[in-house]
Amino acid sequence: VIFSCVRAAGSHGVGFLSDVRRMNVALTRAKFFLFVIARCESIVVNPYWRDLVDHARDTNAVVSVQRAPRQVRLDQAQDQYLNGNNSSSFPDLDHSKHETSNP
Repeated sequence: VIFSCVRAAGSHGVGFLSDVRRMNVALTRAKFFLFVIARCESIVVNPYWRDLVDHARDTNAVVSVQRAPRQVRLDQAQDQYLNGNNSSSFPDLDHSKHETSNP
């Protein structure tokens, strides 16, 4: 089972992940292997997830992965959009520059 927690909101809480019943269901369905994909710093704000991360670290089960450069650019574009700067960070994706006006 591959369980993705990458949309956890960090300091704002972990949303649906904070429900211990949902966590139980998500983590107990795997018969052989369970891969939890998450940003540890985001999910440890919840005590249950913190215990899981601590256990995983203690047993050397945490694998660190560096972000791909493209993902960093996408995150920056998302941050700009969420902060009110709606211009595209990618000129080729800025549709306003490709609009043509009829004479």
